[in-house]
Amino acid sequence: MKRISKKKDKIFTNEMWRNILPMAFYQILVLVILMFTGQYMFAEKPFNVVLTQPFMKDKDGNVVQTEKMALNTLCFNTFMLMNIFNMLNCRVNTNEVNIFANLFSNPNLYFWLVFVFEMCIQVAFIWFTKDGTVAKLLYTTSQTVG
Repeated sequence: MKRISKKKDKIFTNEMWRNILPMAFYQILVLVILMFTGQYMFAEKPFNVVLTQPFMKDKDGNVVQTEKMALNTLCFNTFMLMNIFNMLNCRVNTNEVNIFANLFSNPNLYFWLVFVFEMCIQVAFIWFTKDGTVAKLLYTTSQTVG
C-alpha cells in the first residue's frame, strides 16, 4: 500500500543525508586537491592559482588558452563525471550491496537513456572545445591524454 505524505514530513530523510554528506565530502576533497595541486601534476610550469587569470586575449580579441584554463576545464569535467557516476549509487536501495543488481530491469530504461545522454553531452563539451568558437563561448580548453 502506498504511503500518503503528510504536511509535516521531512523533505530530506536520514537515508538521504547518509548519501549526500559523504558524496559532498568526497567531491570537495577531490576538487580541492585538483585545484591546488593539479598545476604540479598537469601543467608544464606552475602558476599562482589565485592571481593568474584563467584566460587571456590576444591583440585580435581571440581567447588564448592558458594553463589555468586547462586546470579549470579539468576540474569541471571531473566534477561533472563524479556527479554522473553518482547517479548509479543513488539508485541503490537500503538493503542492496551491489549497485548493478537491478539497474538493467525494464523500468530503468529512462535512467539509462538519461545516463547515456549526459555522458554524450559531457564528452561533446570537451570534444567541441577543439573548435575555437566553442572555446571562446565556454572559456574551456580541450583535454588530452598526454
